[in-house]
Amino acid sequence: MAPNLTGITIRHSRDCATAKGRKRCDCSPTYRVRIEHNGRRTSETFPSVAAAIAYRDESKRRARRGLDPAPSRTVGDALDDLVANLESGRAVNRSGDPFKPSVVHGYVQAIETNLRPALSGRLVKTPVASLTRKEIQALVDEFKTATPRRRGGRALSPSSIRNRLMPLRVAIREELANLSIDHDPFAGVRLPTVRGTRDRVAADHEAARLLAVLDDPERAYFAVAMYAGLRRSEVSALRWEDVDLDARRVHVRSAYCHRTHQITFPKSAAAVRSVPTTETLVAILDVYRARLAADEGAERIAPTEYVFAAAPGLPLGGDAVSKRARKVWAARDLTPITLQECRHTFASLTAASGTGLEDLSEWMGHTSLNLTWKTYRHLYPEAAEATRLRLDAYLAPSTIELRGLTRTIED
Repeated sequence: MAPNLTGITIRHSRDCATAKGRKRCDCSPTYRVRIEHNGRRTSETFPSVAAAIAYRDESKRRARRGLDPAPSRTVGDALDDLVANLESGRAVNRSGDPFKPSVVHGYVQAIETNLRPALSGRLVKTPVASLTRKEIQALVDEFKTATPRRRGGRALSPSSIRNRLMPLRVAIREELANLSIDHDPFAGVRLPTVRGTRDRVAADHEAARLLAVLDDPERAYFAVAMYAGLRRSEVSALRWEDVDLDARRVHVRSAYCHRTHQITFPKSAAAVRSVPTTETLVAILDVYRARLAADEGAERIAPTEYVFAAAPGLPLGGDAVSKRARKVWAARDLTPITLQECRHTFASLTAASGTGLEDLSEWMGHTSLNLTWKTYRHLYPEAAEATRLRLDAYLAPSTIELRGLTRTIED
């Protein structure tokens, strides 16, 4: 069925075959939409008939609601505004908080590297009001077939594709909030499924062996992640005043952004916490601190100094620590472990010790107990068994009645 082109004019180039009297077009025509609203006439030109139809229909919907015709604001304009708001700190997430520096860095990089050149540059030229689900799906499919050189020819993972799309989703969310558009072009888009993978967890004896072969600061750094469950950004930001070895506590008050090299607020309000430390971790940190004082002087362990420093006043990043640790483990034929897997190891060891889910959630710095349960419920098989027993007890009367009914039917 031919599309309804009412109100749309097809504009061919001067050299098109249609200008010479032929019927078949051999150019890339544009499509002009004419809109009349409150006695005023406006027109917009689009590179595709689909975009023109979408803009015309959107303008009609807005007119029925008493709004002006859809503005000629493009996706590129929306992304420009998002970058400006991200860099100035005006942009906020769904919780109403400013985006973390690492998120800002990632979004800006995705916009400049992935979104601006997307769809052969057509995406940024498309009016926001006429952006359709079809175009978003084409963008998703383009990312699915992308094989960046730095990945050695391997296709992007589903999570990488979603990360590339995220700044555009945030920009669209802002357009919806500002009533620039009244529909979400992401609605109904088929996004690749991110399938969860369970990171490896080191058993208690393996964890001890992995730490034993390391030298400081790598041993102390990995020990904090493995025996206190801190994120690497939190470990890097620790100062000696945050480590209370006498009270057996590590206080998480800040985080270090490895992308922008800034000290920031932790991931969430729940991430500001106090974590109890084991005697094993206390012993490792005690030895590490004594060596620092002996080698570099007492000022190196002053309360405001970083526990792990690459240079005076500069936190030691997790990437450098991990790189050195992997070399040591490879030389000794030990399976390496990442800092994130150390965090999972802490959760596993904590659960195995009999610690309740509520305490684990607090020590991990999770925003909700539900998040902890969804992530680590496999560590609490007794909880599932207890649930089964409670359900059996609740259904006992009806089970007895059902058994009696079954016997009657059999007789």
